[in-house]
Amino acid sequence: MRSNRQDGTKWQATAFETSAQVWPEVARVRQNSAQAERVVQENTQRRLLEEFHTAMLDEEWKIVQHMIETDPYLSYELVPLTLQGEDTLVFPLAAAAAYSSRSLHGGVPISLLEALVTANPMALLHGDSRGNRVPLMIALMTLTGGTATTMDSNERAISVARIRCIRYLLQSWSPKVLQLLDSQGNVALHYAARYCSSTSCGCRSTVLDKNAASLMKPSALIVEEMISAYPEAAQVDNRKQQLPLHLLVTAAVAADNGSPDASLCCISCTIRSLEALIQAYPQALRHKDRQGRLPLHVACASSSHPSWDVLQVLIDSYPAALACEDGSGKIPLDLWNMMSPFRTGLVGSVAGTLRGSQRRSARKRTTGVAATTSGDNDLILACLQECTRREQEKKHQHRFLGRVLSGLRGNNSIEVGSGRKKDSTIIASFNNCYG
Repeated sequence: MRSNRQDGTKWQATAFETSAQVWPEVARVRQNSAQAERVVQENTQRRLLEEFHTAMLDEEWKIVQHMIETDPYLSYELVPLTLQGEDTLVFPLAAAAAYSSRSLHGGVPISLLEALVTANPMALLHGDSRGNRVPLMIALMTLTGGTATTMDSNERAISVARIRCIRYLLQSWSPKVLQLLDSQGNVALHYAARYCSSTSCGCRSTVLDKNAASLMKPSALIVEEMISAYPEAAQVDNRKQQLPLHLLVTAAVAADNGSPDASLCCISCTIRSLEALIQAYPQALRHKDRQGRLPLHVACASSSHPSWDVLQVLIDSYPAALACEDGSGKIPLDLWNMMSPFRTGLVGSVAGTLRGSQRRSARKRTTGVAATTSGDNDLILACLQECTRREQEKKHQHRFLGRVLSGLRGNNSIEVGSGRKKDSTIIASFNNCYG
């Protein structure tokens, strides 16, 4: 009996000793197994990301969409992107918006955008790592390309696809997405005004389907849709104190690059966008940027190909801008003369757009005006000189009239009760004599 107890005690001691040796080994094996499993998962995830990035770069949108639907967390991965020569990081939604302009397969399908937005809705409001530009802004930056007359069928298909992409992003989270600012203080309407240039409009390109007809004037329709969704965007100025109207004027006069076909077929779209911005915020015509320039100053200071149609809208909407000085003391005519030697061409022919008195005055200053660069330049210059002269005369007349009325009031020669009536009579008589 005692022997059995001793044997049992020895057995327990041996068991405890064995257990003390085995369990650390078991724990070590389990730890190694967990580490191996993590390594396998990391390798699998790395391969998945590599496949995802490769599919994005190769523009294999069906593969990308399938991967997003299978693993929605891929929509939260940051992917590298190059925008205007700068490297940045964006969500896949912004990358797809950027690739919409250079797709090899007719543009990014809307179904892919829907899958990306469903998986990661906040990507619509998330800016890139460098400029804080949301996907809508990035998509608008891609709205450049060849003229409507030089596009082939694939380019037209891509043009329609990227317009659909922009409109989808615009309508997905409007107007919140229109209120966001980038790092330079621009809203999406600044990008629409800047990049919806006449050369990318394609308003005379072949309509690809019945639903594409409304997509063929992006420079007008996109701007109008943005203003309708968020009218206050027309009043937002960026860090350079530029309104969307300033950027639209800049793009309108610099868009042609010497191709008259592009300007002649698409200038109506630019004018339509211009009028929409002016109607949304008429005070924009009086708003000065950081250089003290009005939109008319910006148009006249361009070294590109000015369009008389753009100048005429600006002058007719706010004639007093012709006599306003910028921060350096120059009026629009001075800026035009200063930049004339650097201009290589002009948009269209101006002779048919001038009114009778302007045309007669212009012809006195130019001889043998034809549809040439030098002739158009001289004709626009003559028109600007005539309009500026009239506006400066009005300015001097109003100043003189103000001094007269001030002197009369100072001498108490006008009765207080009937002062306004007599003032208006004096102004009418003065305008009849000198107007």
